[in-house]
Amino acid sequence: MSYLLSNSLSEGIPESLQLFDLPPTQVAVDNVYYQEVRPSSQVSENTPIEFRISG
Repeated sequence: MSYLLSNSLSEGIPESLQLFDLPPTQVAVDNVYYQEVRPSSQVSENTPIEFRISG
């Protein structure tokens, strides 16, 4: 016998009425690389750390 969780169930609504639901998105990582980036200003305790990243 299967056990149903109440939060895993949803109402059956036609797609034309689902105005506020986000469509499913396919996400995949194509390439990964690491690059050393140094701060563009001197790092101290009371200043923000700024970077210049060109792309």
